[in-house]
Amino acid sequence: MNIDGKKLVGIHVDPHKKDSKVINRYRKILDYNGIPYLILDSDKCDFWEKVRELSLFIFHFYGTERQHRMANTIIPIIEEYLKISCYPNSLMSWLYDDKVREYYFLTQNSLPTMPTWIFWDKKDAHKWLKGAQLPVVFKLKSGASDENVVLVNSFSYGRRLINKMFGRGIVSGYVPGLKSIKLLDMWTSERIHKFLGKIRRTIQREEVNLFEQRHRDYVLFQKFLPDNKYDTRIAIIGKRAFGD
Repeated sequence: MNIDGKKLVGIHVDPHKKDSKVINRYRKILDYNGIPYLILDSDKCDFWEKVRELSLFIFHFYGTERQHRMANTIIPIIEEYLKISCYPNSLMSWLYDDKVREYYFLTQNSLPTMPTWIFWDKKDAHKWLKGAQLPVVFKLKSGASDENVVLVNSFSYGRRLINKMFGRGIVSGYVPGLKSIKLLDMWTSERIHKFLGKIRRTIQREEVNLFEQRHRDYVLFQKFLPDNKYDTRIAIIGKRAFGD
């Protein structure tokens, strides 16, 4: 696990993010501190052989369903069976970008949460909706910057969402009736850049919709708090919290 007495770090690089700014930041930190590292790809035949030589395994998330599957498949093996430290660890990886898991985890650890109703059965969801005090907030379990969040003002709209979630499902970014705040906040040039990027990936036969995950067979509603004019976002690093 050492090279010339030094610890060895492995950085997993996703095929679609080889030039990731975050990965480059990790490399600069390790170079500055004189810590040797390997760039790893789980698709390579020698991946597990190299992993066994590590002191620390780093997996960089950027939010695709494929990445979630990869991380939650390989990180538990590396951490639990090879006894190699991982960043993120298994619990962090399991919780990442999953509001359902996060809610269950927070409540079972007696942490304060927004009143939330999660259903895995269509009939139970419909029964709850009939007696719900509207409006309520509907969310898909993943997504950022209000991408998959809508306000349910009527019983008919709530019923429509439930039926779709227990039918064909809803693709991330395409919630019925959604007017994406994230998209509306973009400058025209940013929208054009996003559109042209999608055309380029189509022509070059790359994956066009890396972040488009289909959600189905569950629904998540939360209590609506009125009169909030902006988002409140909190970042926690160690024992410090930063908000804006």
